[in-house]
Amino acid sequence: MLNRRDFLGLGTAAVAASYASPSIAAPAKSSSAGPKINKAFESPVPGKPMPISLSAITTEGDRTRTSIANLKTFPEFVQLAKGLGFDGIHLRASLAGLQTPLGELYEQSAMLQKAGLRVSSVVPDFDVPINNARAADCLRNIAPYLNFAEIFKCDMIRVGLKSEADIPWAQRAADEAADRKLCLTHHDEANTMFENFTLSMKTLKAINRPNFGMIYDEAQWLANTPDYQESRIVPQIQQIGPWIWEVFCKNNNGGPGPKGGRPETKLTASGGVNYEKVFEGLYSIKYKGWLTTHNKRDAYDNSVDLAAQQAFEFLTRYASHVRPS
Repeated sequence: MLNRRDFLGLGTAAVAASYASPSIAAPAKSSSAGPKINKAFESPVPGKPMPISLSAITTEGDRTRTSIANLKTFPEFVQLAKGLGFDGIHLRASLAGLQTPLGELYEQSAMLQKAGLRVSSVVPDFDVPINNARAADCLRNIAPYLNFAEIFKCDMIRVGLKSEADIPWAQRAADEAADRKLCLTHHDEANTMFENFTLSMKTLKAINRPNFGMIYDEAQWLANTPDYQESRIVPQIQQIGPWIWEVFCKNNNGGPGPKGGRPETKLTASGGVNYEKVFEGLYSIKYKGWLTTHNKRDAYDNSVDLAAQQAFEFLTRYASHVRPS
């Protein structure tokens, strides 16, 4: 008997036909010219220069080495995002993943469509967001992840790379995703091949696939770059801009901290990410992709509702327009 993960991995024609993904250019297998598409110039929500999505991390609770709990049910999460005015959600396995019954996934997708919410990107397993030793395993068997994304009518799947040995697997996974007009993205977090600007650029160029991009998160580079300087924010965004397809927004104060990283602070807190510089950079490349509130509830009196509300209010003033370059 097939389990749910195996069933998702079948890649049935019915799934592909019923949940066609947005059209993107098909990638060349190898090219020295860099990326041929730039999702930053394609707003996923008509009439929204920078649509805002709510990450499921905002409503997550306890985590172990293999799983993450969520403090909201899926309907409660949808109600929260819709009620506050979000344009979409970033979907994590704590709410829906490869472990979720297939029928329930279709019901959840229908619920989002009825609410008028889109999915910015998906991370259907626990290993990638936990960032454990198995985070790159998804690249060895990407089909279930692609099927999952198609169910939710989403064209971006977050994956993990832990070492240079994962690069050939990322290329193969990207090629398989391109055949279905889907993209792979990687968050720039610690202990990955994207933990700082220099390594991110090197990895993206090595993968060399126009449907492989990144989720930009300045708070991660602030925490993971020993010689971090705010003056580099704008030029770095301009250099890596063609690969930025989603922006995670959270905050922490100071550079590299103790093991486990520095605790997050409110988006409005001083001494952390200089978001004026961040958006100066994003405006300069005319970024029109997702802004995703990726902050946890810890800095907001452990209130998930407050964390979501204040993050939405903070980002709305930046997302409402695109300044001329």
